[in-house]
Amino acid sequence: MIALLNYGKETVSLEKGERVAQGIFSKYLITNDDDATGVRTGGIGSTGTM
Repeated sequence: MIALLNYGKETVSLEKGERVAQGIFSKYLITNDDDATGVRTGGIGSTGTM
């Protein structure tokens, strides 16, 4: 998922199937001593719903 923000004053309409963004997949690394056990409380897609 990619967040889109309109900082302009004009409304922008997107049609179904319109290409509006590009993304790059990159490996996400953690440290060897990462013992985080908390639950995510925010961020893009954290709830699984839009």
